[in-house]
Amino acid sequence: MARTRRLPIWLLAATIGLAGCSVSLEPSPEPGPAPRPLESLDVPEPAPIDWRRTVAGIEVVGSGTRPDPEELVALERALEELPAELKAAAPPRRIVRVREGEAEPNIAAYAIGPDIYLIDETFAHGFATFDLVRLLAHEFAHVAQFQQLTDADVDLVTTNDLEDPIPTSAFVAEFADATGWSDRGRATGVPDWVLPNSGGTTSYGATAPEEDMAESIADVVAGGAPTVSAERLRWVEEWLRADTARLGGGRPWAPPGSTRIVSEEALYDPQEVERRATGPIEVVSFSLPDRGQEGVAVAQEIERALADQEVAGAFARVPDDRIERYGGFFLR
Repeated sequence: MARTRRLPIWLLAATIGLAGCSVSLEPSPEPGPAPRPLESLDVPEPAPIDWRRTVAGIEVVGSGTRPDPEELVALERALEELPAELKAAAPPRRIVRVREGEAEPNIAAYAIGPDIYLIDETFAHGFATFDLVRLLAHEFAHVAQFQQLTDADVDLVTTNDLEDPIPTSAFVAEFADATGWSDRGRATGVPDWVLPNSGGTTSYGATAPEEDMAESIADVVAGGAPTVSAERLRWVEEWLRADTARLGGGRPWAPPGSTRIVSEEALYDPQEVERRATGPIEVVSFSLPDRGQEGVAVAQEIERALADQEVAGAFARVPDDRIERYGGFFLR
């Protein structure tokens, strides 16, 4: 009988100060020629609009909600954490906070045309910048897909009476061709995308090339480039004209196959974190894959990767007889 080895859980308490120590970014490159305005597409307006704010240079409006100061502060931090290249390439018209939206179950946010919609589920599990950065990067990608639509893309959907021009757009097709997708659709404007090898993307990304693109961009921005395939990394770098180390700089990092975990009880010393705090503090923990490595080697691997992203700190063994784990305090 084969023995199943229990996966060890390592604590990556990569506590990163988010205020007063932001990553230095060079001026972002000038974006290419903007596609034509898409007046012919019917983009719904949220109604009624109850309030307006400007957050990190983007208009944020609320429909059927009240402005929540804690949400707005969290949103500002996350928007400021997005790489300048992505914000320049896919600026949303506005961000809309709605009570209930048109999203599918288990979706925390969505985009309609040039607008990003945030719902109750967006903030249901707190205001962690780590989560909001990844979520916003995904939705910025969908905004880019809308903004990159061409006359031919719009003509295709209007001529064939289709609802969504994005799955058939040249922008999405370019990404699909570069990342191994094939279209077996026979009807004009109705793609039947197939991905023979789903390695290098998420399970959600493997559902369609437009979601694959959004997931790839989100993973890179969130510091998860090691989990993304080489062809996807190459496409993201070429589109945003920046390398992945820059796009994901200063983010938490863990080896491929790791899973972020959330515990109802503290996996760290809250008093020690409070003592060291010089600004907003967030603790991020990961369950790492078992690759036969000793804990010290894994901790050193993560330290080196964080150092490459301009994050300084060190891990130490956490005294815990239940399971081997490590923690560290990191600053950017």
